[in-house]
Amino acid sequence: MERRIVDLRTSFKPETDDFRGISLCAGYGGLDLGLHIAEPRYRTVAFVERESHAAATLVARMEDKALGQAPIWDDLRTFDARAWRGRVHLVSAGYPCQPFSYAGRRNGESDPRHLWPDVARIVAEAEPEWVWCENVEGHMSMGFPDVAQSLRDLGYTTKAGLFTAREAGASHRRRRLFILAHADWTCPA
Repeated sequence: MERRIVDLRTSFKPETDDFRGISLCAGYGGLDLGLHIAEPRYRTVAFVERESHAAATLVARMEDKALGQAPIWDDLRTFDARAWRGRVHLVSAGYPCQPFSYAGRRNGESDPRHLWPDVARIVAEAEPEWVWCENVEGHMSMGFPDVAQSLRDLGYTTKAGLFTAREAGASHRRRRLFILAHADWTCPA
């Protein structure tokens, strides 16, 4: 499988030096920290996380300056991203894996934790240039084709791949699906 690094720094021209994003199903902020390490100008301007212990960790990471200050919403289903249109470059999402996980029942769309439709709605509202998602390996064979089609319908070119944690320097082999989508309407002719 071909591995290629995408340099996000060359594709945006923000009005400030910040590369701004909204983090959906933010968990403990791992995607946000990774984005900031990869691109020091990256700043999360809004989090959505319903689990109180994860939200408390986000607050602690803000207090110790690992993450910048940003509001935290607790309900993805009611979060309205229209106010962020034109103000963010990226929407990231680590939406629940239980609907697709080999370790679970794999109920897909019938699982009440299936939140991709809400993530897609937020992407449509915010219209970011980039969408960055992470999920379990099992999502590749269940649900991902619908995600890719949703993103295409919204005007994004989508690439996805399975990567191990070891490829990022961790000691374990856990495989994760990463999805990177770029808005077609922002590509130069």
